[in-house]
Amino acid sequence: MPIDINAFLAMDFPGNGFKTKTVAPGEIIFLEGQPGDCAYVILKGEVQVSTVSPDGVPITIYNMKAGELFGEIALLTSENLRTATTASATGCELLVIERLAFDAHLLRVDLLTQYMLDQFCNRLASVSHLVRDNNPKV
Repeated sequence: MPIDINAFLAMDFPGNGFKTKTVAPGEIIFLEGQPGDCAYVILKGEVQVSTVSPDGVPITIYNMKAGELFGEIALLTSENLRTATTASATGCELLVIERLAFDAHLLRVDLLTQYMLDQFCNRLASVSHLVRDNNPKV
């Protein structure tokens, strides 16, 4: 069941509330391997998710549009690292979900759900590394 972005924005998150960030076309949002201190929801525009193969070939993993979330894996895994590079494809406006607010909200989630999120995100991070290292046709 898809979540209405407006219902999500109305949620009561602990902390300072949501901030927004405007990103110019082509601007890097974060680089693969950097520590992650927030996640983002795309309010307007498009974001390209990419990696670079071991031989230096850029690989586009996914193109994201308004309403999609990214950067969450760094908040949900013990490594706290970005698994890919993201850049604004068209210029965009992003909702910023800071780590402190996210962690406070996650504490209210039951242990089974926390465990499932951890397992899922670690698996997804492994797949990102496989794409980068093996460069399969996606």
